[in-house]
Amino acid sequence: MQAVGSAVVNRAASTDLPDAASGFRAYSASSLMRLNIVTDFSYCMETIIQAGHKRMAIASIPVVTNEKTRESRLFPSMWSYVRRNAVSIFRVYSLYEPLRVFMIAAAVVAVPAAVIWARFLWFFFAGEGDGHVQSLILGSTLLIIAVQFVALGVIADVLAASRILQQRTLERVRRVELTLGVEPSHYEPGAEGSGRPATTGAAAGRATGKGGDRET
Repeated sequence: MQAVGSAVVNRAASTDLPDAASGFRAYSASSLMRLNIVTDFSYCMETIIQAGHKRMAIASIPVVTNEKTRESRLFPSMWSYVRRNAVSIFRVYSLYEPLRVFMIAAAVVAVPAAVIWARFLWFFFAGEGDGHVQSLILGSTLLIIAVQFVALGVIADVLAASRILQQRTLERVRRVELTLGVEPSHYEPGAEGSGRPATTGAAAGRATGKGGDRET
């Protein structure tokens, strides 16, 4: 199962890693500024796919691990882990290759449509087309769906280009914040989940009675 999962991830990320699910990772500061986690289950597969599509250097270093002493607490069963990771892999891959995903979906629908149409034309030229009008309707419906997939693929590809520009902007903002010493959290300590934004800058100085000259 590990080999199959690693093969799928390597295929999606254009990488060659022996253990894509390994959670033992080391990241450079520059790579962390370029990576953006969008799924809420596991970062393991997502970061590999992102790094692969962003042409980031990835190296696999063998390490010695301890023997298994208990079952994992991250997921109830192996199939649950596979199912959730499969969704994450497809989601991240679709972000970076939306046109290919929709074109494959269009081909999956268009091929049966072509077969059904060929069947109808066979009977039509044989003089028996009146009894196979349902094939013409089904083939036309599938062709319309295929065209819609192609249109969605073009739109998704345009949105993907816009997302790349947004990621570059976010990376630039992170570098500026790091240079200025701005804390990464936008919420007050201990106020997670409260939806209460952190008080920064001059407002923080007034609230605590201290100077708040630093801009954030």
